Amino acid sequence: MRRAHPLAHPLSYPVARKALERAPKLFARRDCTASSELLFPLYQLGFAQGEPIFQQPPAIPPKGPVPFDELYKVDLSFLRPGGLILQT
Repeated sequence: MRRAHPLAHPLSYPVARKALERAPKLFARRDCTASSELLFPLYQLGFAQGEPIFQQPPAIPPKGPVPFDELYKVDLSFLRPGGLILQT
């Protein structure tokens, strides 16, 4: 039986086009390039392309630290042992 390759899941987030307060910053443009620079060596190490993860910030950001029990619950059941989440 062939063993499945570990998956690399790139993390991405939206970049606003019209909202000046959320105008694209340098890091938003740089992160995409940095991610692609890291993915190729990961593929050479035996990783396969995983599902991209789209990080959507809340429409109204919290005013202060959010207590642990009130944080959004994230379903990570799609991750396999040895897989990784790539965040640049």
